[in-house]
Amino acid sequence: NKITSTMKELEREINERLGTLSKPPISFASLVAPNVSASSYAYVFVSMVAVYTSYPIIITPDAIDKCTTLFSEPGMISNETGVTDPDAFIVKLSTMPFINSLTDIRGLYAHVRLVLYIMNGVVGGSPLPAGHDVGRLHESGLPPYTSGHVEAKEPGSFLFHSIGGDVQVGIPPETIKTSLKKKHDVPQVYFLPPVFCVGGVSYGEVEFPIYFHYFINKAFLDPAKRIVVIGHETHVQRIKNIFQESFFGPALEHQYIDEEISKQRRDQGYRVNFPAERNSLADKRTDGTELGMEAFAEFVTLDSSNSATITRKRTKRNIPDGAKHAEDKDASSDEVQVRICIQGGLVQFLEDGVLRGSLDLTVPPPRPNLDLTPHFPRTPISPPFRPPTFGVTFLGTSHGFDPHGATTGFVVWINGKGMLVDPPIGSVEYLNLQGVPARDISTVLLTHCHSDHDAGILQTLLQGEKFTLVTTRTVAESYLRKAKAISGIEDIGTYYDKIHVPIGQRIKILGAEFEFDYSYHVIPTCRFKVHYRGRSIAYSADTLYDPRRYARLHDQGVINMLREASLRMFVFDADLIIHESGVPPIHTEVSILNELPMSVKDKLNIVHCHQIAKAVTRTVDGAPVQIHVEGLKIPFTGVEHTLEVKMSPFDEGRSTEFRRFALFCENIFLQKITPSTACRLFTALEEQTVSEGEVVVTIGDVADKFYLIESGHLDVFVPNETKPVRTLRAGDSFGENALYKNLELAKRSATVVARSVACLLYLEYSRAVSILSASLDEELQKVGRFSPWITSVLSTTFPFSSLMMTKEQIDVIAAHIDQELVVGTSEVIFLEGQKDEVPRSMYIIMSGSVLLSRGGKDLKVLKQGQCFGELSLFTDMARTASARALEETVLLEVTKQAFDSILNRYQHIRFNLNQLMQQRMDEIHRLQDVN
Repeated sequence: NKITSTMKELEREINERLGTLSKPPISFASLVAPNVSASSYAYVFVSMVAVYTSYPIIITPDAIDKCTTLFSEPGMISNETGVTDPDAFIVKLSTMPFINSLTDIRGLYAHVRLVLYIMNGVVGGSPLPAGHDVGRLHESGLPPYTSGHVEAKEPGSFLFHSIGGDVQVGIPPETIKTSLKKKHDVPQVYFLPPVFCVGGVSYGEVEFPIYFHYFINKAFLDPAKRIVVIGHETHVQRIKNIFQESFFGPALEHQYIDEEISKQRRDQGYRVNFPAERNSLADKRTDGTELGMEAFAEFVTLDSSNSATITRKRTKRNIPDGAKHAEDKDASSDEVQVRICIQGGLVQFLEDGVLRGSLDLTVPPPRPNLDLTPHFPRTPISPPFRPPTFGVTFLGTSHGFDPHGATTGFVVWINGKGMLVDPPIGSVEYLNLQGVPARDISTVLLTHCHSDHDAGILQTLLQGEKFTLVTTRTVAESYLRKAKAISGIEDIGTYYDKIHVPIGQRIKILGAEFEFDYSYHVIPTCRFKVHYRGRSIAYSADTLYDPRRYARLHDQGVINMLREASLRMFVFDADLIIHESGVPPIHTEVSILNELPMSVKDKLNIVHCHQIAKAVTRTVDGAPVQIHVEGLKIPFTGVEHTLEVKMSPFDEGRSTEFRRFALFCENIFLQKITPSTACRLFTALEEQTVSEGEVVVTIGDVADKFYLIESGHLDVFVPNETKPVRTLRAGDSFGENALYKNLELAKRSATVVARSVACLLYLEYSRAVSILSASLDEELQKVGRFSPWITSVLSTTFPFSSLMMTKEQIDVIAAHIDQELVVGTSEVIFLEGQKDEVPRSMYIIMSGSVLLSRGGKDLKVLKQGQCFGELSLFTDMARTASARALEETVLLEVTKQAFDSILNRYQHIRFNLNQLMQQRMDEIHRLQDVN
């Protein structure tokens, strides 16, 4: 009577899935039998975990035997409640040898815990827990399994509240700001996660925790206050490589500064002696030598048993409720031995040999989003943002220690196209939300390789189309070494294009002239000035601006006369000046900037600073004097506070036409036409302004116009949906059915309503078909058929679920689908070892299911929206597994030629498919281990 109808329905669904794999059915009744056996528990448990994770390979005699042994332990199961201590069971399960071959299953222990709770619900006659629905669990995002004194801190990080001080697992950018904002102690001990990089965001970002404890917590006076970094040897070495570039800068053999200075400037005598300049800024030992890496952090590697032990001073356990736990009383020592060990993908925390908490490491950090950057607003402004002809939008104006402000980064706008300068995390997502398409911000300028300046670049790189990185060769190669260490991708440099800029010679980028030089800083740092149509914007980058100090450096022979003049004057003749300010000796004091003439202050915007003091203290004739600060300002952040450099009416009109022509030429449906046809179509465009709430097109109507969105937001509605299925922004297009040669096909497939005031450019059907010489019907039909399905299904399935795919990107994928295939039940799609396919293809499951197997062993069941076959396209290897349809299945085929075209264009798709490929390789290795 304990087996409810809901439980029977769940049992039926599980057995249906087992049946497709030719596995014996499970019976919930066996769990409540009077003389229930441990083997019955074991088979139900293993089978349910296999179904919930979609990994049938789990169901092996060895796994069932080992689990039977576990369930047979005295007190492990009860006839009244089921598994008596699920946490203890999970810890023991993690020690089983067969588990080590399953640790790449996402959320393994979260699924194990859920299965145990369901089994206990059956035995105890309790309602099933939330989330038991098998159909939605795979790739679902169950919260990671934790126990004991372990809790989530922020997306991608966890805290073990040790009696010896918090231990943090996972280190996302700006993590110290989370601690400071909550008024918690900044953790001193950090455990490196197995996955360093998700969506281009580093979760091993130890740079600012090191700075915080060294400078703020004064570890330079007490080495015991240094941070402790714990991890696998390879992970620790990657962190050391990152910190080398960030703190010490590139090695001497990787500094190309002399070569970067233009011939004209060299002939004039201009030199940058960076080693000497750095030596004048660096922290030193008492003997005058520079401090080494060991002065800033203690690095501890896991031993051969995957464990490490550290000794910590006993303190109060930082638990949320502040309660005193029994285990914390009557301590016989002022110290505690904290041991961290990994078994079967489960990290366990022990104090003096007693288990105090555990955490599932099989769950990678979540895809980064604006949760990591709470300073960015979540809604678009109204009216929609229109980038200026020439100007700056500040995305952040603060520094790495300010808990309430974003680190300094901004966009320089030139003819409506943006160059991201040192973008903070979340910059592209925020700008897209404000209606700025990714193609309009496809250039990134990196000033230097401190994490508060470069942390957002890898994310930007992996969020859309290939971008161009602009900086000097010295900085570019330093960043490449960091990016390799963060991402673990050896060829990460192929994911973006590069412009290595010269020093002292103007170079044209985005139609403007850029001028670069090195600032006075502890690592190579580029400052720049950009000239456009007689106006200019300048940025100091991180620097110590101090004319008195420059004079001393000149007297000491560190810099020559031309270098001194450049350091003094480079930025101050621009129309809009951006200058940093911070804590000396490596940043500029407010008091120095306060001495500038008011004519300069009027043009000056202070960044890298969370607030400007009302008064500063200066020493005059040996005595301190309070001086009032006036005329200095920190700019506001956000697109609504964009600073525009005033341009002439002619330049504004020229910019408008340039933007429209770029919008036209970059549209997916118009990219393949000839230049002469493009010119004729462009001159046929007409303009239309629509009001908020206005219906632009209605489903079923004749498609008489093709629209390009110049500005604004519009919602797309389809039948049977009350909410919009997509929101279109500037740069998007709709109504492409109006480009059909066949008028009967030119029908509206959706209704489009203006969410805001919008400016549209449209092309009349009659004009389009009279000008277009070649039919676009085939490509348009693919887009019309497959784009809605990609939007609703594929975009919610790994590896595409972690991408922010735009309408254009979805249309491009749809247009590259070669054909639709219908495969019958049990039909083989390809065989293991096959290499002679023509063409070689990847497949996406539109409906149905596919079983992958290798060596006669079932490997994995794939469902709607998942893809397979990509491994052979990436590596040109023979097929590593066989694929067979479990039911009638509809597949979308993407050939290698189309596949390569998509990957070359969209780096975020390339990156995620690389991850999927690695997952497939892990599955193959796991199957070999099981065999």
